[in-house]
Order: sequence, then C-alpha cells, then structure tokens
Amino acid sequence: MQRFLVLLAGLMTVIALGFAVVFTQGAKPSTASSLSAVSARNQVRTATASLTQPSETPAAFSQMTKEQLDQLITASGQNANKTAIRQVSPAVVKIEVIKQNDSPKSSVFGPFSNDPFFRRFFGNIPDRESALGTGFAVDLNGQKYILTNYHVVGETTSIKVVFPDGKNLEAEFVGGDELSDLAVIRLKNPNGHDLPTVELGDSDKIEIGDWAIAIGNPLGFQQTVTEGIISALGRDVPKPDGNGYYRDMIQTDAAINPGNSGGPLVDSKGEVIGINTAIASNSEGIGFAIPINTAKRILSQLVNGGKVSRAWLGVYIQDLTDDLATSLGLQANAGVLIANVFREGPSVNVLKSDDVLLSVDGVKVAGSNSLQDAITSHKAGDKVRLEILRNGERMTVEVTLGERPPEATLNQVTPPQNSKP
Repeated sequence: MQRFLVLLAGLMTVIALGFAVVFTQGAKPSTASSLSAVSARNQVRTATASLTQPSETPAAFSQMTKEQLDQLITASGQNANKTAIRQVSPAVVKIEVIKQNDSPKSSVFGPFSNDPFFRRFFGNIPDRESALGTGFAVDLNGQKYILTNYHVVGETTSIKVVFPDGKNLEAEFVGGDELSDLAVIRLKNPNGHDLPTVELGDSDKIEIGDWAIAIGNPLGFQQTVTEGIISALGRDVPKPDGNGYYRDMIQTDAAINPGNSGGPLVDSKGEVIGINTAIASNSEGIGFAIPINTAKRILSQLVNGGKVSRAWLGVYIQDLTDDLATSLGLQANAGVLIANVFREGPSVNVLKSDDVLLSVDGVKVAGSNSLQDAITSHKAGDKVRLEILRNGERMTVEVTLGERPPEATLNQVTPPQNSKP
C-alpha cells in the first residue's frame, strides 16, 4: 500500500506537468486533441499500467487532454478503493442477535392482549425479536475484539457472528456505551478461526471530499460495498429514539441502510475512519458515521470495565436564545441556561433553575456542546469552579462532579426537579 501511495504521488506530479503542457500551448492544437477515442483509452491504460513500473517515464501524459487525465485520476482512485476493500473486507462480519421484548405478545391474546384480567393471570409474555447489524475486528493489546454499535448488540439474549465465508460462531457482549452508541463483543470460542483485524485511521485528519467506502450487510445482504465521499464533518444528529444527539458525526453520501449499523467507513488507504451508525429519515445519500477517534478514546474502558465512566454535572441545560441573552445583558453564545437540576445529582444544592452558567474553571462556555466538552474532560470526583449569573448577580460556586448514570435509567434513578429550588 505504501508503495502504491508513493506511486500515486508521483503520478499526480506528472499529471501536473501534463496539464502545464496542454494549457500552455495556446491556440496551437495539441497532439492529443486529434487522437481517436480508442487511442485515448489506450493512453489511459498505458499510463495506468505505468503506475506499477516507477522506473519508466509515462511520456504520454504530456499529450493527454484534460478529459483523458480526469479518466486517469478516476481510474487510479478506483484502483486505490479496490485495494482498500480487499484489505478491510475479511475483517467485516455480519451480526445476528436476538433481543428480548417484554411487551405482551398480541398474536397470542389477540384483542385481549392488553386486558387487565388476562394480564393478571398471564402477565407479559416476552417476545423474541431478531435483528441484524455489522461489526469489524480490531486488535487491542494483542487481543481480538469486534467493534459495533450499541444499538445492535445492547440488551440482547444471544449474539451470532457470521464471517465472509459463511461460517458462524457465538459471541458474547464485552462492554457498551449507550451515549456514544458503541459496543465491543468477542467470540466465545474462536475454534481456530483466524480473525483478521483492520487498521484504525485518524478521523481528525479527514477532509470534505475525501473518498469514503462503507462495508456492511444492508437489509441482510452480506459483504455489500458502497462508495462516496465525505460530505460534511462535525454534524450533530438527533438520535432516532429522541434521546439526545449523536455528536460530531461524519456525513457521507456512501449508501448506508438498515443492517449497515456498526460497519466500517473506510478511506482509500484501507484505514477505518468511522463506524456507520445512522441515516437521515426520508432521504437518500445522507448517512452518518461515528468518528473512529471517538471509539479509540473509549475502547480500553469498554474492554476493561464494560462501560464508560463519565463525569456528570446533573443538570438539564439549553442554549441561550438571542432575545434571552439580550434581556440578561449577555452576548450571544455567552453561556447556557440551567433548565432543571437533578434532585439526586451533584449540583442539587448548588445550582438552581434559571441560573446561567458562564464558565467552567475560568473557561467561557459558548453553548451546550462546549459545556459538555468541559465536563467530560474531567472524571467523577473532580471539583470544578462554575461562574454563574443568578438574578442579575455574578457569582462563583464549586461542584464536585458525579458519575453519569446509564442513559436508560437516568430519569428513573435521579428524576429532575420539576419546580424551582
């Protein structure tokens, strides 16, 4: 791969020289402009073949038109993508799970399924639901695990991994994080199965317009590959259940469908840059992936502790509107409003509803995202100094951060205050 990249860099240099020749000829017709379509295609083939022979000088570049050079660039990009696909595909698996559904099974009781009389005797009959997803193998300190989405394998009763060759093995849940929607599983008994692993890239270095390749099992069709580009970066996307947002997501137009969840988003170097997670409803060509650097930051916690420990302030917040900021004598993006305080949270005796949080440890809070970044940079038990605005008066208070409860039990375990303290 490294040799290919070196050759591709050399190709781009020569292409630049070719462009200089074509565009500096002025009105004089270039030799390439009189070539037939067949001859032009032959030149592209010849130039492409020269990629594998660095000792030869592809003299035909200087005679190629812009259209022919565009064909060559496209061909070289496709070759890189094919190499990347061959490199990553063996490590991508289909995940089949059985999930428990505790709602009453209407197919048994029909119209009486919700009748209290029948429920008194029979209760809820658990319903088993099957689901499909994708995962890919990673190496962590010499041990092999499968990385996927939490919504694929969380709260399941059984997990089966299907390999590209059709072989399937039982797997077990190792750890998961509902907030980031990431999870790790491993094979219960590999039975000598050699599990290839992927190379993890650096999602902080990707740019809009870069090639993007999605590999997964959409709608159960195993080992399906789609390609596109990075369409946007840093997207905040509402979660399908309405419980918060996916933060800092990668947007791509590579086709992503149900069943792709948990699969890798790959660059043209064959490195995983994201985990395919969501699609925009009622749309085509708008998919979202969790940056791989997000996974790298919590992977060790998932493997070693089964969960991610996060610091927690224990408040509901909302961004300041322009009108509210003006009425408080503040500039836009100059803090967040405390909408509610969790009754059993770490801030219960310190912060109040309608407080405006202005800074954390002297660092200004520009909005909800910057506050979240400031808090998650700490660990539970840390003390933080908060500058707040209360009833028009600025003051500084101190809070000892707690540990964030699981998402599913957040409201049940520590319900928020419904009235102002």
